[in-house]
Amino acid sequence: LNRVLGMDISSKQDVSAIVPESGETSELGARALGYYLKAKEYLGQGDWAGYGRELEKLEAILKKLSKTSGQTE
Repeated sequence: LNRVLGMDISSKQDVSAIVPESGETSELGARALGYYLKAKEYLGQGDWAGYGRELEKLEAILKKLSKTSGQTE
């Protein structure tokens, strides 16, 4: 398969090497989960404005995490 595709598909990047283990990352992850769960709540209630606000907060956290891990958006 490597020969056919012309690339090495067997090498995988270790995700734990990308995301640093730090208090900030853990705190951001916990906040992101909170925003996600609140968004689901709003969705279940049919509150689209609340759902959108929580998604915007979640997006901001994910962008911060992306910068922390060195990934691009």
